[in-house]
Amino acid sequence: MFKELGVFFKSWLRSPLQIGAIFPSSRDLAKAIVEQIPDEDDGLIIELGAGTGAITQALLDSGIDPQRLIIIERDDNFFLYLKKKFPELLIINGSAEHLEELLDFKNHRVQAIVSSLPFMSMKQFQQWAIIKPCFRVLGYNAPFIQFTYSFSSPLPYKDFNLSAELKKRVFTNFPPASIWVYKNLYRNI
Repeated sequence: MFKELGVFFKSWLRSPLQIGAIFPSSRDLAKAIVEQIPDEDDGLIIELGAGTGAITQALLDSGIDPQRLIIIERDDNFFLYLKKKFPELLIINGSAEHLEELLDFKNHRVQAIVSSLPFMSMKQFQQWAIIKPCFRVLGYNAPFIQFTYSFSSPLPYKDFNLSAELKKRVFTNFPPASIWVYKNLYRNI
């Protein structure tokens, strides 16, 4: 636990806006996020911005096959930490903006994307640079699951032609967090 906090704070001190959180996600938040993933499927689950792996661990604890879980982590400290913590997973050091270049999706369907990215601290063009490739690889009606510390949507979903639904508020997380699920029902991204 202390090593995890050390890795977290080292990355946060170096780049607080890229981390976007002041503490790692709680078990309650991670569990609530996992509950948003449809369980009737066997496609890939992609996690963006795994940090110290609280949500990753919850995904594995829920029974998701490690072969189906792919982690994209941009921060070098988190990437190295995750590689040691989860040697059985495919963990890629890269940016979500380059999702389609980082992986070959031709032979794989993506069931869900789970994101811990700090969209509230990004400009809209930066958000779009991430959202566009994500929804190109997501299957029809597949969820993009995002948590935020804001009570409002972290994405301007109407501008992106997405549906949005506030699924849950987790008050036991510090700070309290909201879980939003976005879907592209129009396939026009």
